Amino acid sequence: MFNIFDNCYDRVIKSHYLTASINYRDAVDGLYPAIDRLELQRDKQNQKFYSRLYDDIKIGCVMPPITIALIDESVSLKEDFDISDLTHYVNDKIDEFFVLDGIQRLNTLNRVKHDMGEKFSEIQDRKLYVNIIICSTYDLLLYRMITLNNGQKPMSARHQIEVIAGNIFDFDEVDLPFQAEKREPGKRRKHGVFKKSDIIKGYLAFLSSSVNIDNNKIIESKMDEIIARKVVGSGITDIKYSFYDVVNLISRFSDEDANLRRWFQSENNFVGFCSGVRDSFEVIHDVPSDYMLERVNIFELAFDNLQVSRIKVGYARRVCAELFISKFNEHKDWDDLDYAHKFSSVI
Repeated sequence: MFNIFDNCYDRVIKSHYLTASINYRDAVDGLYPAIDRLELQRDKQNQKFYSRLYDDIKIGCVMPPITIALIDESVSLKEDFDISDLTHYVNDKIDEFFVLDGIQRLNTLNRVKHDMGEKFSEIQDRKLYVNIIICSTYDLLLYRMITLNNGQKPMSARHQIEVIAGNIFDFDEVDLPFQAEKREPGKRRKHGVFKKSDIIKGYLAFLSSSVNIDNNKIIESKMDEIIARKVVGSGITDIKYSFYDVVNLISRFSDEDANLRRWFQSENNFVGFCSGVRDSFEVIHDVPSDYMLERVNIFELAFDNLQVSRIKVGYARRVCAELFISKFNEHKDWDDLDYAHKFSSVI
């Protein structure tokens, strides 16, 4: 299985970074199934794009290293693991890794094995080199992906975020019902569920600490670069909680009060909350739902005092919700007129 050569601890994203190898046979058996483990991973490319690699593998090339990852806080946060312990660990967890980089290479290797049949035994012991990241949270893993890959064309920053976001909400512990946008023709969205696209936008807002995440005035590729730059510069590696915790907080409020659920189901409220809560999570985490609803009602009264004919309502709501949440404790004594005056100065 895996043969570990080296381990270097990344103190920024609190992760072990291992360099290893695995033979072709075990790579196909153990890692090839992982290429579909993330819901939003890129589709397999046309086989013609990799015909040269297909031929080279059969001849005996050395494939470029692939990168796989696993989220495990109990291992990631301890620096003092020796290589022998990590070797046993990664081999026991081979069925739980997902592929960050190398989907097409693994798919091509699997095709080689299938097409060669018994002759695959002639090359099955050749080495495939692997970079292994064992990280504490998806947020920090995504931060590292962006810092490594920003500017490259194969996968945009936005798609990287969608990959990770798509995986986060597979956890049974996250009690926030959601539904993808793609539905059967004529079938309406279920009552009381969140849109998956809103959750991903909220994740973008949380990571970048900004509500300006889908500005159609900026070319999409440049918007991706802007988002990546904001994520890297937002201080995400210094916060002590993850977007997973933010979603659980929203889930608690939504479960305890139907009016709060409806407020969060507004895309712009959701995005504004996810961006603003970076500055107030510890405070809002302990707030009871009845008090939260009381403050939200004041927010709505204040927002209703704005002249909608003079503002872009959707964007204004995001900005105002971000301000309202980020200064939640600082402005706890404000009424709707205080907020209305402040909102008018920031939109």
